[in-house]
Amino acid sequence: MQHLTELSQAHGLEERLAVYAAAFPDRAAVIEGDNTTTYARLYELYKCVRHEMWQQGVREGTRILISCREAVPFFAAMLASMEIGALVLPVAYDQKALERSKILSLFDPEYIFSDRHDGSETAHGIHPLNVPVEFTCDRDNPNEIFKKRRLPPETELIIHVTSGSSGVPKAVGRQLGNLLDEAEAIASHTSMSPEDRILCASPLHHSFACGFWRAAIKSGACLVVSKGFSPKRFIELCSKHRITLTIGVPYHYMGLLQSEDLACSLSSLRLAYTGGVKLSKLTAQQFREHAGTPLLQEYGLSEGGVVSLNDSPHKPDSVGKPLQGVAVSILNEEGILLSANQIGEIHIQRPYAPLSYWSDSIDCTHSLNTKFGVPTGDLGWLDEDGYLYLSQRKKWMINVGGNKVDPAEVEEVMMGSGWVEECLVVPKKDEWRGEVVQAFIVAKALSNMDENDLYLYCRERLSAFKVPKTIHRVDKLQRSDSGKILRSYYMNEC
Repeated sequence: MQHLTELSQAHGLEERLAVYAAAFPDRAAVIEGDNTTTYARLYELYKCVRHEMWQQGVREGTRILISCREAVPFFAAMLASMEIGALVLPVAYDQKALERSKILSLFDPEYIFSDRHDGSETAHGIHPLNVPVEFTCDRDNPNEIFKKRRLPPETELIIHVTSGSSGVPKAVGRQLGNLLDEAEAIASHTSMSPEDRILCASPLHHSFACGFWRAAIKSGACLVVSKGFSPKRFIELCSKHRITLTIGVPYHYMGLLQSEDLACSLSSLRLAYTGGVKLSKLTAQQFREHAGTPLLQEYGLSEGGVVSLNDSPHKPDSVGKPLQGVAVSILNEEGILLSANQIGEIHIQRPYAPLSYWSDSIDCTHSLNTKFGVPTGDLGWLDEDGYLYLSQRKKWMINVGGNKVDPAEVEEVMMGSGWVEECLVVPKKDEWRGEVVQAFIVAKALSNMDENDLYLYCRERLSAFKVPKTIHRVDKLQRSDSGKILRSYYMNEC
């Protein structure tokens, strides 16, 4: 068939979008709420947005802030700017004024593309780009210009801002070659096809979600977008749209465990991925028991995208083998390469990886281009089969009088008590030992255990220096919009 030949020759996501729009114009590309957008409609909007950008003076290297509440204009703007070669920073549509001011100061955009203009951008000298009211674009588009040019793979196209899990948030640029390789690797690893319906519960502007929605467009799959999260809504979407693949964070899946007939509602699900936060053994076990589908871990970072996807239900603790084109090395503190089952810092090598942080902060100017690639700041190990496991972030390790405590170990013990719904272990300053262990816990609703019982439970299972000296009971743990626990918030509490 002609479209198969055209797909094999398509270089970028925009070219694939054009092929799908012509070959399968009525196929659903995006479902959001009650609205379904076909591939033909998405392609038309993409062309209109590209025209708007080009007419307003957007060219290669132009800085654009993209902030959309709706998914379809967001995808169209991301794809249009990608083809033009503009440098974009996708951000949450509901950013607070202080958050937005920091982003503007860091990125200094020339334009903002949004479906919710409030006029504030003009006060900063930023030109607004409008979402076309109609999806049909009759005006002349600079098609010939784009047919005759092809951006080099080293072209920097997207700025991702880290969520600050290792400290102050940092910005990092990603290149075209990196983005295309990531989409190809994800699509190949998950056997993604036009038959797939992918439910994205993670914010679309985050690097985890970005990798999957690009892979979906590359594969001709359908993206089902959920604004916010509720267990009821998640299950309704899975059942109504026959979802085959989901991406989210652990607390999304934890919220589903109380639902009745979960396996029936998720009967079409073949892959469920979680990322952003380490998955506990208990959650993985309970999800498989209730849903009938294994919950698999992803590992990725803003400094290069999705690194690995687990494909082995028999290794639920693992984040999987590195994706095609990605190499993982484990180094000790002296920079010496470690063998299997030895814990050290994870380093990532992949084509077109960033060379440095994109920031004016002194703390962010160190090179990411080491002999073994990008140093992630995460501790982990590789087993004999090449599967990667996460231990903890280097900066999260607690130093109790010279004894190093991995918070994940303590959290796992506390979760095993049967009393704790969620927990977070962080250091607390101590006059004599430098740091001691403290914990913040969310108790299960019907549990009759108290903090002292939990303390005794930990003391029976952990060395004395690992036992939390203080246990704080809270109603919920504070999280970022990506679902990550705000560890720095709790480290500043006590």
